Amino acid sequence: MRICKGEGTNLIRRLEKLEEDLKTSTTIVRVLSRHLEKLGIRFRVTRKALKEPISETAALAQKNSEATRVLAAQQEILEKELGEIQKVLLAMQDQQRKQLELILTIAKNGKLFENTSSKQASA
Repeated sequence: MRICKGEGTNLIRRLEKLEEDLKTSTTIVRVLSRHLEKLGIRFRVTRKALKEPISETAALAQKNSEATRVLAAQQEILEKELGEIQKVLLAMQDQQRKQLELILTIAKNGKLFENTSSKQASA
């Protein structure tokens, strides 16, 4: 196989172009590699910087959760106690009503007795 002079020149130009493209690609890969390395360093630094605040936030969330459970339990207890107090108050009001009715009944009976006694005394 013989390569003609025109074809050889074309082949050489294609090889030179290929070499240039390879150099450009190598340069781009190096730049991207350095950029990736810098990003990796920033990621590690950021992760290290955020590790403690994230742990603190998680601990705080845990404490808040526990406090919320305690408050919910206390709320339940207070609601039960409030219900019992309301029952006692209603019973006391009912008792007072009955006492007032009794007092009124006694007072009416006393007036009737006085009226009857005074009518009998005047007759």
